[in-house]
Amino acid sequence: SLAYDTEKLTVFMDIGLPYGRKIRSLVTDLAGDISTDDTFELLIAPLDTNGGLNSSVFRIVGNPAGLWKTDVDDPGIGQYHRAWSPAGKYGVNVGSYHSKNLWRVGLQIPFKDLGGAPADGDVWGIQMAIRYVDPKIVAVFSPANNNQRLSDDWKRFARIRFDHHRRANFRAHWFQTEPHNRRFSLQLL
Repeated sequence: SLAYDTEKLTVFMDIGLPYGRKIRSLVTDLAGDISTDDTFELLIAPLDTNGGLNSSVFRIVGNPAGLWKTDVDDPGIGQYHRAWSPAGKYGVNVGSYHSKNLWRVGLQIPFKDLGGAPADGDVWGIQMAIRYVDPKIVAVFSPANNNQRLSDDWKRFARIRFDHHRRANFRAHWFQTEPHNRRFSLQLL
């Protein structure tokens, strides 16, 4: 689920596991390499009114232990993995009341850390990926070219439109704004 208000973008996603597989989440320290764990990756590309890249491609990568790392890419000038430290929140909930074979991701990113809030009618590109380590499986939200970095393929990202006057037509799960031990408390609207 994607939602937003005047200050932040909110993403909430259930990530299922392949049959017979357990979550791999060994890295619990930010100094570790979370790419050795199962990960969730979100790329956000604010677009201009002509559909071109407005600024950078922002990347958030997190693991089931509640750790997240962020960076920013500028594909137009060939600069990748530059430091980016948003004031956002990331949390996970491993397992749930209805299935032990999933982990839930919740994150909030302030628009000020994405170059500013979108105007009514703005369209942004978004890409999500789930990466399982063993066996190696990568699932992407929007079709991508396997020969490129995901951020280089921003023209193929799914599009989201910010419509300030429209109400969401789904019953979303919401998480409280304060994570407890890097885990969000989930609530149903």
